[in-house]
Amino acid sequence: MGVLPSSSGAVARTGASVPGTFSFINRERELAAMVDRLTRASAGEAHLVLVSGVAGIGKTRLVDEVGTTARNRGIRVLHGRFFDRDQTFPFQGFCEAIQEYFVSEALTAA
Repeated sequence: MGVLPSSSGAVARTGASVPGTFSFINRERELAAMVDRLTRASAGEAHLVLVSGVAGIGKTRLVDEVGTTARNRGIRVLHGRFFDRDQTFPFQGFCEAIQEYFVSEALTAA
């Protein structure tokens, strides 16, 4: 099944090739831009991509798709989330990504 937003903000489901999964719809341009940045970063260029928006518009799915591409290329993927200033401390997302790195390194060494 896929997810299609309607003009009312409701979600419509569409058929997908794999049961229980969602088609990636209406974010091809954003995905292509992020994969381009990934390609350029893996070639040595410095890049930073920030993804923001209201809840439910597909931010996590977009980042998951790029993460899958990165892992398929043998690139390590780290995660960090930023929230509204009232709900967290500054730079929390970077701290989470760094912590994930060290935890994965410790598990690899064990």
